[in-house]
Amino acid sequence: MTSRPAIVLASGSAFRQKMLRDAGVVFRVERSEIDERAVEKTLEGSGADPETLAQVLAEAKAVDVSEREQGALVIGADQTLSLDDEVFHKPADMEGARRHLLKLSGRTHQLNSAVVIARDGEVVWSHVALPASLCAISIPPSSGGTSPMWAKRHLRASALTRSRAKAFSSLRRSKVIHSPLSACLFCRSLPSSAGWGPSMAEIRAFVCGHPIAHSRSPLIHGFWLAEHGIDGSYEKLDVAPLDFDAFLGDLPTTGYAGGNVTLPHKEAAFATVHRRDEAAEMIGAVNTLWFESGKLIGGNTDAYGFAAHLSAGAPNWTNGETAVVLGAGGAARAIIHAIQKAGYKNIRVVNRTLARAQELAVRFGTGVSAHGWEDLPALLGNADLLVNTSALGMTGQPPLEISLDPLPGHAIVSDIVYAPLKTDLLAAAEARGLTPVDGLGMLLHQAVPGFERWFGVRPVVTGALRDHVLAGGDAS
Repeated sequence: MTSRPAIVLASGSAFRQKMLRDAGVVFRVERSEIDERAVEKTLEGSGADPETLAQVLAEAKAVDVSEREQGALVIGADQTLSLDDEVFHKPADMEGARRHLLKLSGRTHQLNSAVVIARDGEVVWSHVALPASLCAISIPPSSGGTSPMWAKRHLRASALTRSRAKAFSSLRRSKVIHSPLSACLFCRSLPSSAGWGPSMAEIRAFVCGHPIAHSRSPLIHGFWLAEHGIDGSYEKLDVAPLDFDAFLGDLPTTGYAGGNVTLPHKEAAFATVHRRDEAAEMIGAVNTLWFESGKLIGGNTDAYGFAAHLSAGAPNWTNGETAVVLGAGGAARAIIHAIQKAGYKNIRVVNRTLARAQELAVRFGTGVSAHGWEDLPALLGNADLLVNTSALGMTGQPPLEISLDPLPGHAIVSDIVYAPLKTDLLAAAEARGLTPVDGLGMLLHQAVPGFERWFGVRPVVTGALRDHVLAGGDAS
C-alpha cells in the first residue's frame, strides 16, 4: 500500500489546529520562520490589497515549511481584517485592542481568508475565500472601559452576515464548523495526484502488542466512533518485540494519529518517545502515543482509568488514608500513582518477592511501604482500600487466597482482573457487605484520553459501552 504524504500545519494557532482536528484531519505542526511583519510592510508599501496580503502570507508560510518537510503537504493559512482597505494587525496589548474596536464599532468590516498547500517548496493548491462581511459591533457602555474577555472574543470574530459555513456541511462530525477560515476545504478538494483519495479525512489509530488478537480495545473505540459518527478506524497491530523499534521509527509516515501500546511494549515505548507526560514518568511505562509538532509523545492513562472507575463505583474512595496494594508489577505502579494523587498517606505494597515491593517503595517515596505476603492479615485491619493488581484469580491463573475478615466494614475492594468479571475476591467482598469494584471499568476509562486526543471528541463510559464490550468476547 502506497503511504499517504504527511500533513503539516505551518501555524501555531490553536484555533486553526482545532479546525483541522474537528474536520477529522491527521496532521502535525511546524511553525514557519518567516518574518510576517516584514512581508506585510513590503506588500503594504507596494499597495497590495488585503486579500492579496492574506494570500501571499499564506503562501510564504506554506512554502517555507515545505522546503524543510520533504514530501509533506504543508498548509499555510492567513487572515486579514480590513475596513475600507485599512488592514488591522494583531494588537500588541489591550489598549491596542480597544483602539481597534473603537474604529470598527458601528461599521461593517471584512475578514479576508487564504489557504495554500505546498509540497517540496512548490504550491500545489490554493484557495482565497470571498471576503466575509462582519456586522457592525458596538462596544458596551462601561465606566471601566472594554473588558479583556469581551475584546478578545470580538476581535477574533463578530457575527457573520455572509459566511462560508456551507463549505463544511459535508464534514462527518458531531458538529458543523462555522468559520470564514477555509483552512480545511482541501479535505475535499485535493487532486488524487497529491496522494489523497476521497477518504482522506479518515482518522486512524491503533493498539499494538504481541500477541494482540485478544485485545478488547477495538471494541471500545469502535463503539465510540459509531456513537459520534466519526469517519475513523482503530486497528489491532501485532508487533513482535524485535520489530518494535522499527515500528515506532516508521510511525510518522503511516498516517496514524497515534495509538495504544500494550504488553510487552510499554517500557520500550517509554524509552523511545521524544517526551513523556507526568503519569508516564512516574509509572515508568507508556500506553498511549500521539504526535506534537512532528514529535512522538508518550503518556500513561492507566492511573487515570483506575481513579475514574473507582470514582464512578465508589465515589467516597478519595476520603481514605490507608491502602493495601497486592502485587508489584507494572499495574501496581499505575495504581500506586493514582492512589498517591488521591491523597492517601499510607500505601502498603504486598508482594511475595519482597525486593520488588521495596523497589516500588523507593520509587514512590514517602508514605509507601513494602511488605511480604505473610504480613497481609495485620495490614488489612485499618485499610480503607484493598486493590489486587496481580494476575492471581484471573482465568487460567492460580486463585487469590486471602481472608477479608480483618477489613473494616467501610472498606472498598478493587480487583483489576476482569476475566472473570466477578472474581473470588470481589465475591468475598460482596458477601461481607464491603464495596466491590471490578476491573473492566478501568479498561474502559483508560481509553477516554487517547480517544479524545486522536479523534477530537471526549467520549463517555456508559452502561451501553460496558454491555457492548462484555458481549464482544471473554478475552482480556
